[in-house]
This record gives sequence, structure tokens and C-alpha cells, in this order.
Amino acid sequence: MRPVDNLSTRMILILAGGLAAIVVLIATVLLLPAARGPGGVFDVPLPREALAIAEALEGAQSVEQGRILKAVNNSVVSARLERDFPLSGPREDYWDGHGLNRLFQSYAAALSDREFRVETRRRFLRGYIRRAGPAAPTIRLSVRLHDGQVLVVERRPSGVVITFVKRAIVLVLAVAAVLAVVLALAVRQTTRPVSRLAEAVRRFAVEFDAPDLVPSGPREIRDLSADFNDMKHRIGELIAGRTRVLAAVAHDMRTYLTRLRLRVDFIDDPGQRDRAVRDIEEMSALLDDTLMFAGHDAQPPQRLRLNLVGELTQLSEIRAASGEPVDFVAPTYPLPVLASPLALRRMVGNLVDNAVRYGSAAHLTAGRQGRLAWIEVADDGPGVPQADLDRILKPFERLEPSRAREHGGAGLGLAIVHGLAEAQGARLTLSNASAGGLVARLEFPLEAA
Repeated sequence: MRPVDNLSTRMILILAGGLAAIVVLIATVLLLPAARGPGGVFDVPLPREALAIAEALEGAQSVEQGRILKAVNNSVVSARLERDFPLSGPREDYWDGHGLNRLFQSYAAALSDREFRVETRRRFLRGYIRRAGPAAPTIRLSVRLHDGQVLVVERRPSGVVITFVKRAIVLVLAVAAVLAVVLALAVRQTTRPVSRLAEAVRRFAVEFDAPDLVPSGPREIRDLSADFNDMKHRIGELIAGRTRVLAAVAHDMRTYLTRLRLRVDFIDDPGQRDRAVRDIEEMSALLDDTLMFAGHDAQPPQRLRLNLVGELTQLSEIRAASGEPVDFVAPTYPLPVLASPLALRRMVGNLVDNAVRYGSAAHLTAGRQGRLAWIEVADDGPGVPQADLDRILKPFERLEPSRAREHGGAGLGLAIVHGLAEAQGARLTLSNASAGGLVARLEFPLEAA
């Protein structure tokens, strides 16, 4: 079972536990009758009362016994004479109360040699609450008289007590419901600003231009929200400043590269001239990659609803028409995702370039798994050592010797794909195929139609 790690859930469970304890305590105090005399909580007739009734019946004739019983009977007490003790046990309506006999030892002293029983109805508490009227006694005292007859005295719950208990239960439940609603609202109002702050932090991780968080909630949460907004602005300014510096440096370097390119034509040696041209082109490509890597943080591209199948089909056809060994196995169903067209093409383009450059060919596949759409770009190369799979996602990281600098690239291709994937809400993973070669996998959340 997973531990509860949600703040609002934890607060609700703690408060609900305290509320339940309070309700149980109140119910216990209200529902348990007070002990009064030898009858205790069951409130049966007192020993002297039972002895007086027994002696009066033993010294009276049959007619007088009827009058005595009529005088004893009232709204809460029912008395009658039986030939023997009433049946009791698990299958009867009453239990034989040996434990009650021990509880009411005073009856033995008061009734002398008379045999007696004290019995209670099964499910006493439920009957005490729900069953009212002359036919619903809950306590029974049976005493054998000297003439052999058995006096049976039954106590019924008082109507006033029944009403009090029912109202007490309703009151406890109503108070518990009101307190639960109030506590739920209080917890929600307290934890909602925290949830908003956590969501803003997650959003800021992929959207540096996300709107500011409106401070709300307790003073500490408002202060934390304001500090988060200030931090977000400072980080945005730092990234924007970094991009401006890189852009300025790239602009100036392009000027010098253009001059060098014009002067290269004056080199008499054709071999040296060609190598110089390639060096200048590599420097220009390095500037482009560096600006791309720095620019996607400063201003993430806008995302649109795209069909991955159509985009990959178009890209593979263009590459194949150019003579590159690129193929795509398209699924028969669409794969709608939310992504920037330029970012998607740059990510897949970089992966295809790496596969063609280092693995001789690029094999594209796509599909869906649960709520994810995936793209895989596999090559026919030697693969990458398992320990280096995470390292090559970092900027300016290259493998030696199979992916050395003389093969082209500055170690920014996969770093750019990784950064663009995070900005697009996607995920890039690298793995080695069982038959050899590197497999780059992009996963996007599927968009509902």
C-alpha cells in the first residue's frame, strides 16, 4: 500500500481521526446510562423492590395476586406469574444471564433462598434504541416464589430515554457532518495555494515564460509565492542575457568567418583550400547548434496539435529523396500530439543525422502505448556502451573513437534533442538494440481527439 504523501489528504486524515475520537467519546457518554443502585446500568428493579413484590404475592390469594400484579404494572414495568422460568438461550429472545447473576449479588442476599435469574435481550443496545412499546422489554428478572410459581418482571426502556438517545445520536451525527464539512473546506483553502505553487514550479521547469503565480492563502504561502515569482524573473533574465551574449558573439564571429571564407579562395593548394572550407563550415554549424541549444530555454517554441505519422512520413520521404538511407514503418492509426512543428522536425532530424552518420542507416518506427505516443530511431552501428548512454545527452559530450570529432559534430546534437523534448513535454531515452545499434526513443503524451 502506497503511503499517503498528499498534504491535504494527511491533514484530512488527522482531523478526521480526531473528530471520530470525539464522536465516539460523546456517544459513549450519552448512550451509557448512569449506574444507580444495585441495578447498575441495566436498571432492573432493586432487590428490596423485588423482595416486597415476592412476599406480597406469596401471602395473597389468586384474586389478590391479580390486583397486586395490576398495581405493579406500569409504563416501564411488566409483572406476571408463570409456572416455570421462561426459556432463554442462544435460540431464544433472551440470554441466560449468569454473568448478570454475579453482577447482581445483592439479589441473592435480599431474596434469601428464592431462585432468581436476571436476563437481557440480545442486541441490547439496538433494542434499547429502536424497540419501544409494551412488547419490547429489554431486561427480565425471574424469581421463584415459595408456592412454586415464578414471578417475571420485565423492564422496558422509557419513552423519554428512547427519545433522548435518538436525538443524541442525530445531534452527534449532525455535529460530525458539520465539522467534517468545515474541516474539509479549511483544509482545502489551506492546501490549494500549496498545490498551485507546486504546479507553477513544475510548469516553470518547461516554460520559462509562464505567467506569474497570483499570491494567495496564508501569509507564509503568499510570501513564498512572491519569492518564487522574483526567482522566476531573475532566472529568465539570466537565460535571456546568456542568449543575447551568445547571439552577439555569433554575429561577430560570422563576420570573421565570412571574411575567412572569401580569403580561402586565394589559397593556391586545392587540398588545403578544401580543408579550410570544411573547417569554416564546421565552425558555422557549431555556432548554429550553440544558438539553438541556448535559444530553446529562453523562448520555448509554441506547441500545436500535430499528427506524428504525417510528420514522420514527410520527413522520411524528403530524406529518402535526397539519397539518404532512411526508412519509416508507419502505423495504420494516427498519433495526435501537442508539439512545435519546428522543434519536432529538429529533434527527429538530429536523431536521423546521428543514425546515418554513425550507424549507416536510420530506421524510423512509431506507435502508442497507453496514453503515450512514441517514436524510435534505430541505426545499424555498434551502439553505445551502457555506462555512456546518459553522458552523451549532455552538451559537448562525444564518444571515442567511434563517434570522434573527425566524423563531424560538436556533441550538441543529442543535447539539443534532450532539451527540446523537455520543453515540449516529451521524454528522450537511449538504449542498445539486442541485435546491435543505438535506439533513440521519444515519448509524447497523446492528445484527445
